[in-house]
Amino acid sequence: SRQFPFDDRGLVLIRHGTPRNVISTTHRGVLPNESWFYEIPDHGGQYFHFVAARGTQSFSLVRDLMEAMDPTPGLDSNAHAGAILSLIGDRAPHEPRYRAIFGRLNRILAQAPTISLEHIEMRNLLETADAEYRRGARAAMLTDTHARAYTGDMPFHHDVFTFRTPEARTDLTAAFAIPAGLLEPRVVDGGIEYAVQLAVIVTDTLFDLVTRRDSIMRFRFARAPAPDALIRTSLTMSAQPSDDAVYRLVAADSGSGRGQLITGTSTVRDYTDTDVMVSDIVLAHPDAVGDWQRGGQTFALALPRQFASDRPFTIYYEVYNLTAGRTFSTRITVDPVGRGGVLGTLRGLLGGGSSIDVRFDDVANPDGDGVVTQTRELASDLAQGTWRMSVTVTTADGASAVTESVFTVER
Repeated sequence: SRQFPFDDRGLVLIRHGTPRNVISTTHRGVLPNESWFYEIPDHGGQYFHFVAARGTQSFSLVRDLMEAMDPTPGLDSNAHAGAILSLIGDRAPHEPRYRAIFGRLNRILAQAPTISLEHIEMRNLLETADAEYRRGARAAMLTDTHARAYTGDMPFHHDVFTFRTPEARTDLTAAFAIPAGLLEPRVVDGGIEYAVQLAVIVTDTLFDLVTRRDSIMRFRFARAPAPDALIRTSLTMSAQPSDDAVYRLVAADSGSGRGQLITGTSTVRDYTDTDVMVSDIVLAHPDAVGDWQRGGQTFALALPRQFASDRPFTIYYEVYNLTAGRTFSTRITVDPVGRGGVLGTLRGLLGGGSSIDVRFDDVANPDGDGVVTQTRELASDLAQGTWRMSVTVTTADGASAVTESVFTVER
């Protein structure tokens, strides 16, 4: 019932993994709190205490467990004493110093339930327990980092695109193409194997929602591919629709320790609209063997999005919310990026490349999930440079939807 955004717990989770135990105390006079317990190599047992201050939703790593005490005035003495004992007692099984002071705290609070946390005897007891906690937490946060260190760079090509799920949610696919020469092979029966660690992290910066998927992909070959050959793969996951999404794509070689993190921004489309909609565009090579599947077809994703001017290319997209038998038209345009105006016109007249502007008329024949799949092969002597493709779908009654993509042509 309570969902909190990425906060200090996230940093600890990324640095140290899943805690062995999570302790949370619920008692009158106590703020929302969590203590994560770890057995850290070369260090031993270590707590991390997190507290959400009144009026906030984010948990912060605190220097003192007693920061979980609610500072609101008017707390009766029994609740005050009970809150302190609950906080310490819940954590005592994993922390010898808390066990050592628990009995003494019981006696002090039985005699003076309203005693202040700043009372000399109380402060000395709590400081004895928390001083070691602070030293250990500080050392643990300095020796590890949430930004992973790699033995070397491993640049890769990538693409991110979205489609609608049968439940009208959004699936995000991140495609990777990694040069084989940057990966360290492992000899296996019948050839060699590459193991690549992949991660896709998407953050909605407006609502602080984070979606993540991790995987290890293994690729086997009878013999080592050429160093410039690309190892291609993809990860798909459900994502929260957002106009302000930041994505992080991570690829790391399990053998050599090389890796790379790429950050970008993207719109994660919302497909809950009931009007006609078009998915993102996927570009592929028509004459290459691929492994990405969608709409009952298999595609060789074009990564990088680069095409020789004399080779055709395939585009794939999906149209949603068209009933069977409904007529619609599609217009596909491809225009140079940043080359408009008189100069762009002159280049066109002088043979500097031609734009694409084609139209198709069709009748909707959606599949069982209500998806109209569209695969088109385009060919044109496009000049070297960056181009923007636009796909506009318009129904007979005037409803329309548009989607765009940018790609590069190399000679």
